Order: sequence, then structure tokens, then C-alpha cells
Amino acid sequence: MPARIRNVNLLPPTEFEMSFGGRFLKWAVTTGRYIIILTELVVILAFLSRFKLDYELSVLSSKIEGKVSLLEANSPIEREFKSKQARLEAVKKILTKRISASETMDSIAVKTPPEVKLTEMTINGNEVEIDANSFSEKEMGEMIAALDGDKRWSSVEISSITQGTEKVIKFRLNLKR
Repeated sequence: MPARIRNVNLLPPTEFEMSFGGRFLKWAVTTGRYIIILTELVVILAFLSRFKLDYELSVLSSKIEGKVSLLEANSPIEREFKSKQARLEAVKKILTKRISASETMDSIAVKTPPEVKLTEMTINGNEVEIDANSFSEKEMGEMIAALDGDKRWSSVEISSITQGTEKVIKFRLNLKR
């Protein structure tokens, strides 16, 4: 059977080592060593991670530069595209108004009796101004009544009536939506 190994301390413990201050000092020195070693490991890891982070930064910077140059190269095309898009919007608005104007003219033409001749029509947004000639008051009244009965118009007003030559009645109507 092997013999037990004993620790032999040839220096007897001093009174300071046995006191609270001595034991605290011994603990602080031993624990301090471990804290210093741990701190050095953290510093070394931070130093080494710096190389990795620098590499990632350079890769990302080069990617960004590539994308910036691509965007700058496509900038004239994008400006031209936006310009054409704005033109298309303007044309779309004009065509929408034109369709609205043709519908308005068609609806007025349907309500106009054959003896009434339209001489001028002005369409301005939600208002329409009509100049017309009629040979009889009856036909003029029928047209006004038909337009007044149309739900598209909120008001139908006669702005002027004059007697022309050869029994022609000239009148002007204002229609509002």
C-alpha cells in the first residue's frame, strides 16, 4: 500500500497570517491574480476580434461603393423614367377630362330638341355654358326642362335671352354640377 504524502510546512505560521488582515490579504492576492488573468483574456479577445471586424467593415464598404456606383450609373435612367411617368399622369388627367367633356356634350345633345341649334358650348370644370338659337319658345322650354330634370346638373340657369332677326330666340344657359 502506498504511503500517504504529507505536506510539510517548515515555516511556522506567523501571527499576521492568522489575523483577519492577513487572511484577507492572502485572499486578495490569490483572487486578484485570477481577475488579472481574466481581464487579459478579455483584452486579447477584443484585440483579435478587431481584425475580424475590420475585415467585415472593408467588405461592407466595398459592397456599398459598388451599389453607389450602380445607383449613380442608373440615375439618368431613373430621372428619365420619373419624367415620363409625370407626363403620363398629365396625359391621363387630360384624357379623363376629355372623356368627361364628350360625355357632357353627348348628354346635352340628347336633351336638345331638333329645332334648337347650339352655337357655342364652354366646359370649365363643373360648369357648362351653352349659347343656342331656337325658333320657338316651346322648344327652348323643353330643352331647359329636360336639362333641369337631369340629375347631373345641380342648377340650370338662363343667363340671357334676346330676340334675334327672323324670329330667332338667342339664349344662354349656365349649367352647374
